[in-house]
Amino acid sequence: MTNEKRKEAIEAYRARKDSFDWNGLMDYANSLLECRDRIQETVKPVALDEEVAAKSIKEKVPYLSLKPVQIIPSEFRGHLNELVKEFLEQGIIHDEHNKSLLRSVDLSKLTDKTIELAGKDPNQFFLEAVNELQGEEKNELLQMILAGLLINAVRVYLSSLGVQMTEFVGHPGDLKVSDQPMTCPTCGQPPTLASLGNEGNIAGNSRKLFCACCGTVWPFERVRCAYCGTRNTNKLKYVLSDGDPIHRLYVCEKCGGVLPTVFQEQLGENIDYDVEQTACGVIQSLYHEEFAKDLEEELK
Repeated sequence: MTNEKRKEAIEAYRARKDSFDWNGLMDYANSLLECRDRIQETVKPVALDEEVAAKSIKEKVPYLSLKPVQIIPSEFRGHLNELVKEFLEQGIIHDEHNKSLLRSVDLSKLTDKTIELAGKDPNQFFLEAVNELQGEEKNELLQMILAGLLINAVRVYLSSLGVQMTEFVGHPGDLKVSDQPMTCPTCGQPPTLASLGNEGNIAGNSRKLFCACCGTVWPFERVRCAYCGTRNTNKLKYVLSDGDPIHRLYVCEKCGGVLPTVFQEQLGENIDYDVEQTACGVIQSLYHEEFAKDLEEELK
């Protein structure tokens, strides 16, 4: 089940010699991704309509807003339930209280109307779905876990579109990199990871942005915030963690956006965006913890 890119990426992290439990994190990532792959094999792929794709890019709107994907609510709940079970068995959350909170989540509270949003407006779907599922228990960790599981469940249905859209935007015709959208051209979600380097049909010195919701990868300017669009170099910087030159955080001091970035020139061609996103989450968490400490010091 594990593809070669993922296998290589996971083994590279297992080989790291530092204090973090990379084996545990990679076991979790691999199990959840393989569960998602198994589910995806049961879902019929969706064909990209290139005329609609061209129109969506020209009008600067997500493809799904013009041509939604139909999702059967009962099937979606079943797939989400499989991912929840896998997370409980292999997840990195060991606190029994938080595990019991996740076990108590009633997936039947996820309404048909909300699930249907997943195929046309994922952003609104995530907001409403998390709210429906968490109920009165406003637990931040539970909210994060639910959001991650929901994203993986939606990815099952949108992954085929993501692969095709990646290929489509790799041949943009007259479209300049500077005209590429900041949000995903397929589903409209903000990017969760960036990479630098050449791969496939996306060439040049531009960055590539990755969407975890559908798997689309699209070209983007190297010097520009992917969240607010500023090109002010005085507000943009890279932050390294633990002397790791391959994985950095692209920080925008104007909007506060932090985008994990993989320097692919040093990593090689075989990059698995899902694994890198999981790993970069550790670096991002450390950055936010350090930022919070610095802010606390300034306020004293």
